[in-house]
Amino acid sequence: MGFFQKKMEAFLLDSARAHFDKNGIKLIQFDEANDIRVDELFSSYPLGEGYLCLPKADWVNTPIPYDPLFHDENFMNGDSLESIVERHVLSTFSNRKFIMSGRPDVFLAIEFGEFKYDILREIQSGHMTTPLILFDDKKNKGIFFEYDLEINTYSRESSLKEEVLGGIPDDIWIRYFNDNFLSGISYNKHHLDVINNYYRPVIPGLKKFQ
Repeated sequence: MGFFQKKMEAFLLDSARAHFDKNGIKLIQFDEANDIRVDELFSSYPLGEGYLCLPKADWVNTPIPYDPLFHDENFMNGDSLESIVERHVLSTFSNRKFIMSGRPDVFLAIEFGEFKYDILREIQSGHMTTPLILFDDKKNKGIFFEYDLEINTYSRESSLKEEVLGGIPDDIWIRYFNDNFLSGISYNKHHLDVINNYYRPVIPGLKKFQ
């Protein structure tokens, strides 16, 4: 059995489908998506009415704050987070890239060559609580995007430890996240509990938020 539990069609607005058609972005069918085994990149845990998609604890995990739809408005060393991530994906990921849902009960799978944040903007409607994983056919790294939790993660095998995001050391990213996470969200106790109890153990250096 594959990761996705129930055969279904991906929920996408007509405008998203038109954008994908225009830009050569392929909608992957259910059986083909299950064969790719996106779940090899993370650990999945039931949480409330949904699922939590966590990067592997034995990989190198770099946190990125803010809803990804606002990465064009937030900056690190004078560059927008959007520009940093797009350049990193262009320079380090292979030409065969995917974005898939990290929830076994929500099917979404696409394949493309060039990553742009426009893809995330098109997907967002209907998927605010769907964790998304961007990865390539090597499956040795990925970027987790979380619209609602506002903790995104660049995750990679330990052999790629020096392949830091945007050329910026991991400890700088961790400090940036610790300094900016609470300022970018409307949070509640449950939200902070998720970060403290699930993400802190897999991202060394993440502080306890309260």
